[in-house]
Amino acid sequence: MIALQSRMTSRHDKSADIRDAGRIVLADLLMRVAQHDDQALQRLYALTSGKLNGVIIAVVRHAALAEEVLQDTYMNVWKQASSYDPLKSAPMTWLAVIARNRAIDRLRSERSRSGLLDPLDDIEVDDGSTPVLDQIITGQDHDKLHGCLGSIEHDQQRMIRAAFFDGFTYDELATREGLPLSTVKSRIRRGLMKLRACMDGT
Repeated sequence: MIALQSRMTSRHDKSADIRDAGRIVLADLLMRVAQHDDQALQRLYALTSGKLNGVIIAVVRHAALAEEVLQDTYMNVWKQASSYDPLKSAPMTWLAVIARNRAIDRLRSERSRSGLLDPLDDIEVDDGSTPVLDQIITGQDHDKLHGCLGSIEHDQQRMIRAAFFDGFTYDELATREGLPLSTVKSRIRRGLMKLRACMDGT
């Protein structure tokens, strides 16, 4: 039993070491990108584009559009890399926030052009204090994410999908649902807590 626990602890430590090493590599690349190092950006793209594409596709749900948003995301990373603070968020989480916000911007733009939504000036852009779902998305399998979404209460699930995948603001959701803003925020918060528990297997 002691030997088994020792092996399990060893595996956990190695896993943590690998994650920490990955964060250090990405943080270093972001610092080099901030100095306008083209090769660092190319390396960053190679290491992170697959995961960021998954974040984007969860919002726009269209492969060709996701590719355009992905390129736009890295243009923003090129411009904003100097604002990255490793003390506030992990590199992958910071990148995922940019990707999700660019995807939401694009989704709203497409809706506006098609007449489905009026242009909005209050698009929420996160500056590093990342939402719970962004932290979940960057570290987990999307099939598991959507499976866990299906396990929570229907109203919470619907609001989370609308806010995080369809790009609606809390104010828009409150109007659409005919509910006080505080109720919408509370339902989403409770839903996210259940979602995280499901993703963590607790």
